Amino acid sequence: NATYPAFYQGHHKSAHRVGSFDAATEVVWENATAVFRVELATAVRYKHILWKSKRHRLVVAADVQVNGQGSLVKLKGNKGIKMSSGAAKIEDCFTVVGILGILAFVHVL
Repeated sequence: NATYPAFYQGHHKSAHRVGSFDAATEVVWENATAVFRVELATAVRYKHILWKSKRHRLVVAADVQVNGQGSLVKLKGNKGIKMSSGAAKIEDCFTVVGILGILAFVHVL
């Protein structure tokens, strides 16, 4: 596990964090690629003039391919790593609620 210290980003600012870790130093493979699961877990708290919000937790993940030298394998298009969340989308919840509402209405008739 690698941990970065907390930081204040500032209003209308952007922040970039770059780093590395030594997770695969003991793994030996020759002329092959390995896939690592990279997860990012963070908590964001918004600051208003008079108060701070509760912490909103966010977890995203991606699979990263590494070659025999330990370098990132360049994928097609070379757009880097795109992390995504496994959380359910809000549109899916509205669809389920809508279908249940229709079924309840039909059952009453």
